[in-house]
Amino acid sequence: MSTSDNNRMSLGEKIYTCLILGIVLFCLFLLVMHPFVKIEGTNLTSLDVDANIGWKNPDGSSADLTHLLFDSEGKGSVTRDITSVFTTGKDLCFETSNLFFKVYLNDEQIYRFRPNIPFYYGKYYGDYTHFINIPFFKGTGHLRIEYEALTVNDWTCFRNARMSESNDYLREGVGAGIFQFGLCFTTFIIGVIIIIMGIVFHNRRNGVIETVSLGALSILIACFLMSSTKIWQLLFMDSALPRLSEYVALSLLPIPIVLFVSAYTDKLAKKMPMVICITSCSLFGLILFTIFSGLLDFSVLLMAIHTNIIFAMILLITFFISAAIHREASVTKHVWLMIAFVILIVTGLIDIFSYYLMKGEYTIRTIHYGLTAFVIILAIYEIRNIIEINRKTSEADTMYRLARIDGLTDLANRLSFDEAEKELEEDTESEASLTLLDINCLKIVNDNYGHSEGDRHIRAAARIIAESFGKHGKCFRIGGDEFFTIIKGKDHAERVLEAIRAMNEAISRYNAEENPPIPLNIACGTATYEYGKNTVREAEKLADSRMYTDKKKLKET
Repeated sequence: MSTSDNNRMSLGEKIYTCLILGIVLFCLFLLVMHPFVKIEGTNLTSLDVDANIGWKNPDGSSADLTHLLFDSEGKGSVTRDITSVFTTGKDLCFETSNLFFKVYLNDEQIYRFRPNIPFYYGKYYGDYTHFINIPFFKGTGHLRIEYEALTVNDWTCFRNARMSESNDYLREGVGAGIFQFGLCFTTFIIGVIIIIMGIVFHNRRNGVIETVSLGALSILIACFLMSSTKIWQLLFMDSALPRLSEYVALSLLPIPIVLFVSAYTDKLAKKMPMVICITSCSLFGLILFTIFSGLLDFSVLLMAIHTNIIFAMILLITFFISAAIHREASVTKHVWLMIAFVILIVTGLIDIFSYYLMKGEYTIRTIHYGLTAFVIILAIYEIRNIIEINRKTSEADTMYRLARIDGLTDLANRLSFDEAEKELEEDTESEASLTLLDINCLKIVNDNYGHSEGDRHIRAAARIIAESFGKHGKCFRIGGDEFFTIIKGKDHAERVLEAIRAMNEAISRYNAEENPPIPLNIACGTATYEYGKNTVREAEKLADSRMYTDKKKLKET
């Protein structure tokens, strides 16, 4: 196939690749835009009511569901009046954190939440979404919530309370978390791909640790993001796994970050990466201990987990500064990846400090923006890596082909023959027919009709040999006018005779149809090789002798 044909194929492959990528990107665009592009009808008989307002404490003061009052036993209550006009067909919907409670309508209990918390939840159940059906009543009703705290802190409260249809509340909750869910899923898939690539493709020093750590980091980030999507809780009414995933991810997060940057900046031999790994594993072990012992809730470890993350980030900053000062190639070559880590570190630190400074008022998690930027840059980085691996693989294939394939005939060359010969010698069960073939009168063709006609003669011979012998075994061009074939198997003797017959018939057809200036003639000699009975060299020598005998016969005729 000509070079222009190869170029046309390459262009076609590029067009098809762009077409497929365009379809994928368009589908992703549709998925991303789906939560933002919508039309809604207006229900004129059932309007949503903000249920965060209108509540009273027992002393008559206004109550804030997000800042509850507790007595010495951690209990309390809030009340409010509701009218049937605004509650018909509605549910009282809200989220709670670490509260047991009962709901009464006109002093009749209509909802109770006091579950037996399984051991893997820890001491607290985290965040939970409730849909409380309001029974039908006429006029004005008196709503009362009696609550009891599992633990009293700024997070123990009712949130996002609304009088709404539960389906609407659920749909909006899922819609609000769809971006985080998409980010979580994408990050997880990227992590898996990176780990596979690291194991399969990397062979340089620290390469596997670097890439696998990056993949593990992505998967841990996905576990961390799962807790903020609310989709898991809303669809499966399970707040345990997202909460546990968040704490486990935070405790182990420093390990892949530190190992990646240490490998990236060639600092793996330092002691501090090992220290961070030990402290992170210890915190993970303590989380498991608190779960199985039941003595404490694993949330008591949060400050220690945050402290470990801060120390890890300080270590990373020192590694980055050191690498930048010494102008190490890894940092200067992949500056965007370093920027991604800086964004992740900065937004992570902002989140940690905001958590303690703002406490209950802390609602905006800047880490989500950092993670979004990190995932986008990470995806671009990995796409470039895949392209680079593809390029190097293509170059390696080309070099392999150039080294082992004859350029004129596209048959395997002398190097390939030497490798096949060695493989045959090492196979203790090998049995084969070895055939040496030689083009007659090639020198005369070259001398009288030029080397272009000689090349045409060689290509014709190679094509005929490949068509005749190729379906039975391997064919090689081992010299200017010499070819060799190897046919393995128990029935090799019958198959080599079949191949010789097919070759002679093809030669006759070629001479009749193409009418070359000098008819094509190919002499051949065949010998049998069997492991333990003779050697490959002996069989080749016998085939060579028989080929010259055949050559003389062809010249005489």
